[in-house]
Amino acid sequence: MAEGRMLKKRISKSKRFASLKSDATRLLYTLILPHLDVEGRLEADKTIIKGNVCPYISTLSHRKIGTSLRELHNAGLIVLYETDGEEYLQLHRFKDFNRIDPTKEAVSVIPPPTPDQLQSSAAGTPPEVKLSEVKVSKEKVSEKKQYRTHVFLTYVEYKKLLDKFGEKITTKYIKSLDFYIGSKKKKYDSHYMTIRSWLHKDGIHEKKTVKAKASEDQDKIKADYRKQYGNWLKNPKTADEEIQKLPLFQSPTFRELVKEIRG
Repeated sequence: MAEGRMLKKRISKSKRFASLKSDATRLLYTLILPHLDVEGRLEADKTIIKGNVCPYISTLSHRKIGTSLRELHNAGLIVLYETDGEEYLQLHRFKDFNRIDPTKEAVSVIPPPTPDQLQSSAAGTPPEVKLSEVKVSKEKVSEKKQYRTHVFLTYVEYKKLLDKFGEKITTKYIKSLDFYIGSKKKKYDSHYMTIRSWLHKDGIHEKKTVKAKASEDQDKIKADYRKQYGNWLKNPKTADEEIQKLPLFQSPTFRELVKEIRG
């Protein structure tokens, strides 16, 4: 992936950009740009965006990121879509504003949005994408792509291997499978399932995703809050106003605990 993307000065006169409801949404839009892949796509999971795009900006909370992404989608600046349960986004008119040399960048592992998903955005199908081309791309989501001489995977299969095991292990096992098929003339119905089987036999487990780790951390924090404040929250003499005055009440995790205990 490139080190950055273009942000042209015409954005200053963009009515869509100006119509956004908050500066936080405008900030998120500009921060997303350098992280887009060769097709102008990015994972749209709020936890991943928080961890990779704006980890130290407190005003861009998980909730605000979710709200801002929907606002950008409704304004026609991005398309939010889902494929196989995974959330993604694609920037509108990405190739109008960026000169892309596909020979110098990795192929996108994110599947493209379908025509229906493109048209769900306020801007509809972006000018650089013809509907006929998008239909082909939709079919290619489930088509096998050649990753080595003898190894074929779909976009989604390759993306799952990267997410679960990392690039180094994924590349190693693709190369191993390629060598084995080439030397032994073996045939497999699914190269993806073959790689998963080899990983399992070798005792290589899935790495924790950013989302899973964040969830695990949140559970630990909630357990600490429960240990410290649980009995106090259960006490019927504890007034709701007293709880809401606590600085901790600003924490979504603490509020979630309050809801669990007090209903």
